[in-house]
This record gives sequence, C-alpha cells and structure tokens, in this order.
Amino acid sequence: MKAYAHLSHGGPEVLQVIEFPKPSPNGHDLLVKVIATATNPIDCKVRGGKATYKATQIPKIVGWDASGIVESVGDKVSTFKVGDEVYFAGNIALHGANAEYTLVDERITGKKPKSLTWEQAATVPLCALTAWEPLFENAGLRIPEDGGPNPNASKTILVIGGAGGVGSIAIQFAKKLLKFGKVIATASRPETISWCQRMGADIVIGHNDLKANLENVGFSGVNFVFVTNELNSVFDTAVDVAKPTGTIIGITGFQGVDAGKIFFKRLTLISEFMFSRSIHQEEPEKQGEILNKVAELIDAGVVVHTQNHHFEWHQLPEAHQLQESGKAIGKIGLTVKF
Repeated sequence: MKAYAHLSHGGPEVLQVIEFPKPSPNGHDLLVKVIATATNPIDCKVRGGKATYKATQIPKIVGWDASGIVESVGDKVSTFKVGDEVYFAGNIALHGANAEYTLVDERITGKKPKSLTWEQAATVPLCALTAWEPLFENAGLRIPEDGGPNPNASKTILVIGGAGGVGSIAIQFAKKLLKFGKVIATASRPETISWCQRMGADIVIGHNDLKANLENVGFSGVNFVFVTNELNSVFDTAVDVAKPTGTIIGITGFQGVDAGKIFFKRLTLISEFMFSRSIHQEEPEKQGEILNKVAELIDAGVVVHTQNHHFEWHQLPEAHQLQESGKAIGKIGLTVKF
C-alpha cells in the first residue's frame, strides 16, 4: 500500500509517499480502507521529533484522525463487520492513518456519524475524546436530565484557545451538553471570535491579560480553565483566574509547570492525553463508547463537526504548514486518494 510518512524528523517537506506492506488484522484489529483523515498538532510534533513518547520509530506514518470502511477483521473482533463505516483517533504508539489502509483496535473505534461526510467525520474523534475525557471522566461532570435540575447552571468555564479543534468541541460540550451557566472562550481575530460564538461561547475575550479581560466582562474568576495550548505558557494566569476549589485542564503536558501553585486555592489539576487508554490498554472500550455517543449527538444535531479547511491528498504537506501556523480555525480535513 501507499502511505505518507517521514524517514527523518523535520518540517512538512520531509513527508513523502512511501510503499508499505499492507497490514493484516489480528485480535481486536480492524483493517480499515481509509477514505479521509484530519491533521492535529500531535502529527506535527511527531514529524518534527518533538513528541517522543511511544512515537519515535522511523519511518513513521502520522495522522491519527480518520474515517473509512472496514475491509477485514481480526479473530477477536465482535463489534464490527466487513463493510461497516467507522471513525477513530487511533494509537500514537502505532502507525497513523495517512495511508490507503490502517489497523485500528475495534475498542477505540466508533460508528461514523451518518449525517457527516467522510472528511467531516475524520475531524471529530481526537478532539472529541480530548474534550470529553477530562470533563466527563476526570472531573465527573454529568449531563443534566431534561426537565430536571441543572447542577451546572452556576458553573463557569474559560476555554483558552477556543477556535482550535479541541477548543471548538470543549465549548460545545460545556454549553450544549453540560449547560454551563457561562462559557467564555479566548480568541484574537474577528473570524476566530465569530467561530467561537458559532460553537456556543457566551463571551469571547482576548488571549492577553486574561484576568483583566475577565474582570471587564464581569467575572472575578471561573470554575474551570480548559487550556488547549502549551500549559506552561499560561499556567500562572490559569491559577490566578481559577476560583478556589476550581479545576485546570491541560492537554499538552506539564513540562515546566510548578504544580505547587495550586495548593493554596485547593485547585484540581487534570492532565489529558487522549492516547493513554490505547497505549496502556486501560479500558480502551470506553473510547469506542464515547465516539458512538458523540456520533449520536452529531446525528441528532446537538453537536456539530468542526471541519473548516479541506485539502486534497497531495496537499498533506500544505495542510501541515497550516496546522503549524496557528492560523487554522477548527479542523483540517483531507480526502485520501493516491
């Protein structure tokens, strides 16, 4: 099969089309014919040699967001059959999906939302899981029942980097599912401000001087701070704007973070690494359950996809350039066609 891969670490220019053996499924594996993929910051980090955890082998196929059709299955597969339409975020320790075919564990795979195109579906899994796990699993938040009391009505959340892939989904989960009283996002351009509002943000403020910006819109602090960019760059500010007993969520690693600063406000610090379940085989089936739930919410019109850019397959290096530029809004989808 053909795949986009890198033989050395570097910029987008190291990506090239290489012939690989077509993989064969074993155990819980699904062999999926890939129809669309999406880019994520982790793709660029792995390609550039900046993300080393379980992802250092060369050559390496990146691209862990994908949608496609099951072509064959391993001997332990029980939830999917040949011909099923699926979407998934994969396992960083293995090859990604920028290829004609890829293997993915059935337990971390969901049924593709019926209402989405292949490209739209491919942009959902990684970011949806990254937003869902810390909010619903780690923080233990619950979706209010229809007609019942809303325990989240008085809660506030600040999503730092609201127009990115994870931020776009986190805003939706907080507003549309959890029904937080106020969802505040950060953005700096007219187009990113508008995007955050479309996703459901009640208020959008600038990235800089967050405490003053929050005070200017009437908030002395927030219950949750969801940081989608490098945590060490905003950690002190996040501690400052979090209310006592509040929660800070980080999704990029805690290098350079002084966690001792949370002590006197009794804050909770949540780490989110979407690949943890697949790498450590810790209840991986929970990710499949989440993706199926998200697909239902999308098909019901509660949650919307976040694809905002589209590239053809030969433009994968250009898609990586946009991903790294910091100018992308929402997610970047690609049609796979060698």
